[in-house]
Amino acid sequence: MADNQGSPKVNSNKGCLFFILFFALVALFVATNLKEESPDAAPKKSTKSEPSSTLVMSGQNGKLKTTTYIGLGESKDNYNEMMKYIVADNLDAVGRMLLDGRITMGKAGDAVTVIDRGIMNTKIELLSTGQRGWVPSEFVIK
Repeated sequence: MADNQGSPKVNSNKGCLFFILFFALVALFVATNLKEESPDAAPKKSTKSEPSSTLVMSGQNGKLKTTTYIGLGESKDNYNEMMKYIVADNLDAVGRMLLDGRITMGKAGDAVTVIDRGIMNTKIELLSTGQRGWVPSEFVIK
């Protein structure tokens, strides 16, 4: 009990850095969503053709609908691991993946090319960096 206070001090700088980075990303995410859901915008009418008009198929260019993590790599391994951590609300593990370069952040509006469109997830290439990775399919729009 007397020596328990020494351990947190060693990792406190990494923990503080992670939480500062995390809260900055959350603030960016919230600010982006507030702009997208402006009350001044007219409500969209729902039509049956709407999903096909926003669906980006393999080989087409599109953009990210919202700020999101991208699981980097040719395989879905980093994406699947990232999603497990997100579902388990393990933000420390997500932060380690971000710092290790196994995931990155994509901002709403970032231009992408769809490499492999799936029902649940889509492989994309960020046009600004050339990085390839996986995102939920609903986050890629025209």
